Amino acid sequence: MTTQEQPLIVTGAILPDTLTIGVVEDDASFLRALGRLLSGAGFTVTTFTSGEEFLASDSAATTACLVLDVHLGGMSGFDLQQRLAATGAPIPTIFITAHDDAVTRERASPTCRSRFAKAR
Repeated sequence: MTTQEQPLIVTGAILPDTLTIGVVEDDASFLRALGRLLSGAGFTVTTFTSGEEFLASDSAATTACLVLDVHLGGMSGFDLQQRLAATGAPIPTIFITAHDDAVTRERASPTCRSRFAKAR
């Protein structure tokens, strides 16, 4: 079995049959491009233009990974991640941002295990 063929094993978690990557980004063209890139790589992808839209959907239960813009029009990406964690259903998250500044890095450091990616 190659690395790509390895089954996903998560201790203590109940995983849905279909694992989905959720993308939350308020820039429509970047959201469309990232969704197409991930879909083209074989992933099931759902896209959202805001944290509020993601929360209003039923996607949290089937989202295996969230690609999340830090700076959104309403609720920030950090706020969305904190809200999901408070419900007892944290989702592994990749933060992206076009605004790599000291304030954003400072806010990310308590919640991120590694660096976030600067987009655009």
